[in-house]
Amino acid sequence: MPSGRAASALRARSAARDVGAPGRALVDRSTARRYPGAVDEGRGPRPVGASFSAPLHDGLAEHIRLVGRFTYHEPVDPLLPRSGGPRPSGRGGELTVADPQGAAAPERAPGAPGAQGAPVDDPVAATLAELGPAVLDRLNNDFEDSMLLVGRVLGGRPEALSATVTGVDRRGVDVTVTDPAGDHLARIDFVEEVGDVAQLTASLLGLVTRAREVSREEGTTSAEREMAELAGIRTFLAQVVAVADLHPHLRQVTFAGGDLATFAPRGPDTFLYLLLPPPGRDTLTIDQGFTWEQHAQMPEAERPVGGYYTVRRWRPDVGELDVLMVVHGNEGQASAWAQRARPGDTVALWGPRTAYHPPPGCDRLLLVADETGLPAVAAILEQRPPGLPARVLAEVASEAERQALPGAPEVEVTWLHRDGAEAGTTTLLVDAARALPPLGGRPYVWGGGESRAMTAVRRHVRDDRGLGRDAVSLVAYWRHGGGHE
Repeated sequence: MPSGRAASALRARSAARDVGAPGRALVDRSTARRYPGAVDEGRGPRPVGASFSAPLHDGLAEHIRLVGRFTYHEPVDPLLPRSGGPRPSGRGGELTVADPQGAAAPERAPGAPGAQGAPVDDPVAATLAELGPAVLDRLNNDFEDSMLLVGRVLGGRPEALSATVTGVDRRGVDVTVTDPAGDHLARIDFVEEVGDVAQLTASLLGLVTRAREVSREEGTTSAEREMAELAGIRTFLAQVVAVADLHPHLRQVTFAGGDLATFAPRGPDTFLYLLLPPPGRDTLTIDQGFTWEQHAQMPEAERPVGGYYTVRRWRPDVGELDVLMVVHGNEGQASAWAQRARPGDTVALWGPRTAYHPPPGCDRLLLVADETGLPAVAAILEQRPPGLPARVLAEVASEAERQALPGAPEVEVTWLHRDGAEAGTTTLLVDAARALPPLGGRPYVWGGGESRAMTAVRRHVRDDRGLGRDAVSLVAYWRHGGGHE
């Protein structure tokens, strides 16, 4: 049986919706009194979530769209990397792509053609149907306090104790808001129907900005803090200066030049978004002034492609950095570029970023990664405090494709071989995590790899092992079927 907030969400689906009209939730009188900004003078209550005037930093929207394909660093996912205190099982809820009148469509397997009632030719609905767990994990776990703000203010429940997003579509969201009186299902509309995934992420985060404006409350939530943090991220231009094959499916690419001399790493897992020429083009279509808002407005044929990559080594004396790029065969534009990269090729690098934040008092590490996350694992092992125990779960194609990891008596590595299975299709990592004995002490779990694998591990360590938000950071570097860009 479902438990915790998942059960609340399921119960709420059969409850009457708190809406003023089909698909349009209006601020109730009690909310209007408490939050005067929710009412337009002379026109009555404003549609909930109708607009937001504060600028939304496009970096976060793109982070959410790309990392985990809606990262986490979740690692965004789009909405995917990390997050307080033990949480009830099933915190992520279930994604429902609702019909335009707000009635939930019959539930079917996410990812199936027409899943959740989504038209197969509708890219927004198809993305939501396929990536529902990652979207909800990002919203409800990493931005839990932000969703509570939205539920209290825009959901019309000022005494709310929790708020869980249970449905997302191109017109708005369904939120189960829990207050002392019980569970309430609210429909919160966007200012306008979204036309693509980039607009969807902006609209989702715009609800947080709107709730802050309406409430006029002081303080910030996790989403707002992340927006502020990302506001300073730069775009560097650089050139390929060397390429080396470490094994048939792992290529080291070295970048230098341009303004890379001013680059500074942010942590052992420092990662960048590698921006490459559009398919069929040899030259970049952007410069140092690039923003993700600009990306969304560019014609598709002009948009750069790419993916997130960990900085394996940084040599400040010569201004060079090394990136290890996994070659996934036909899996993604970035992988295809890596196979043909040559010295002199120009790229852009958006970053740096980090997701490795062990809390004070951490006394052991659990590091979980596939090939794409192992460069960060190696850097974390190199830079961890002397004597800090670390357990590594590492998935690779075969024994021949293991990557070199720093060794120490207190470091234990378990290699997991796919042995012919396609990358991104196994449950090796989560199965190995489930098989571990109690972690004990004050562990910190960091991971990097395929989106669904990271979601599964996150759910296990949060739900089954009861680890809090600050003790978990799982980054979706790529998505099976969607590549590494």
